[in-house]
Formats: sequence, structure tokens, C-alpha cells
Amino acid sequence: YITFTGTGNFEIDSAGFIDALVVGGGAAGGNSYDTTGSNCGGGGAGGLVAATDYYLAVGTYTVVVGAGGSPESVEGGGASTIDLIYAAGGGLGAARLDYLGYTSSYSGGSGGGGQCNANTVYSLGAVGITGQGNEGGNGDTTAGGGNGAGGGGGANTTVLGRGGTGSASVGGYGGAGQVSTITGVSLTKSGGGGGARLSGSPGVGGDGGGGDGGGPTPDRAGSPGDANSGGGGGGGFRENLGGNGGSGVVTIRVVV
Repeated sequence: YITFTGTGNFEIDSAGFIDALVVGGGAAGGNSYDTTGSNCGGGGAGGLVAATDYYLAVGTYTVVVGAGGSPESVEGGGASTIDLIYAAGGGLGAARLDYLGYTSSYSGGSGGGGQCNANTVYSLGAVGITGQGNEGGNGDTTAGGGNGAGGGGGANTTVLGRGGTGSASVGGYGGAGQVSTITGVSLTKSGGGGGARLSGSPGVGGDGGGGDGGGPTPDRAGSPGDANSGGGGGGGFRENLGGNGGSGVVTIRVVV
């Protein structure tokens, strides 16, 4: 097998079939730019597509590996592709950006988590793409912004992939990633980022590279998603940034 951690070319000298694990870049956790901002949602994981017996003709194929998202942009994570196999980037967690004000969570391979906000529009987690990921969790709707934000969705194909809901005591956990054995060992990719919690326990990042949410002990920003995992970044709070999303990865195995 060959693993691409950045964009490159894949040469096929003899037509045949491949298996491929294609993981999009994870989204950042939401960013809160001032002291009155609410706890922000965890970033959604990059989409995960596991293709089997996919036919490739002779030729040179461009492999694109998506970048992780930034908490200061609404773009989310970047998509990863080879030929027609496409894994979307994750969706940004709900945020309070200096140039947009409060923003809802964004959809992606997996959706971003909602923020703690009495306005339920901003507290809702966003949906993921069917077959690639899951929805982010909702944030707490208690007024004041101090309670838990929702976790970003992960790629696990069970209910464990859904981002956790924030509460009065904790931030929502990031959804779990999906296990792949394409390299011959078990690897977990595309875990969601945890939601922030100002005065309690922040949400933990999902297995598969998700970053932990920001929290007060010590006063810290959201943690980034792991490189080449597609993991979402943890949500930020107050003047602390959300964590960057983890970059994606593409692994290809020629079927013999």
C-alpha cells in the first residue's frame, strides 16, 4: 500500500482494481473572539470513504489530500480525492467570529457542534454527509453562554459517530471515528472535536484524532485535531481560539 499525507500523483502501469481509504480534512472548532462570547462547538471530522475493488485504467492520477480547517474561517476542512472517490472536509463548529458575529454550525463530511446559546438556531449541531460522517451535537440552550457546547460529528458508522450534546456540567464529546485495516493494522480516523465548557469539564475529542474542547483549568483554547487523521478541532471559549482541524489522508492498496 501507499499512503499520501499530502497532494501527489499515483501511477497505474497496468489497469486493475484498488482499495482506497480517503479521509477529508477535519474542521476547526468554533472560535470565540471576546470575553462575552459563548462556548463554541467542536469541529466536524473530515468525511471518510472506504472504497473496495475500485477500477483504475492505466494513467497518472492526482491524489488530493485536504487541509485541516482554521478557526478564523468558515470554510471548514478541505476535501480529499482520487479519481471519482471524494471525501468532503468537516464542518466548522458554531462560533462567534469578529467579522460575522454569532454563526451556526456548518455541515460537512461530519457536521460541527452547536454552541451554548439561548438562541436555538446557533445551538444546533449540523448534519454530516450520509456514508461519510455524522451530525454534530447540540449545545446547551441556557442563557448566558457558560454551559457546554456540542461536539463535532465523527465518521463511525454506528450511533457512536454522533457528536455529544452539551449540558450544564460538560461540553459534548466528539463523535468517534471509524476503524480501517487497509494497512494491515487497525487505524482509527475522522474523530470529531469536543465542545468547549467555560466553568466545568470540556468535551473530549473523539477517538480518531479529534481535539479536546477548550476549558478553564488552565484557561486554554481548543486542542487541534491530529495531523493526517481528519480529526475535528476542539471548540474555543471566551477569547480562546478553537483548535485547527487535522489534515486528511489517502491510502491506496492495489488488489492482487
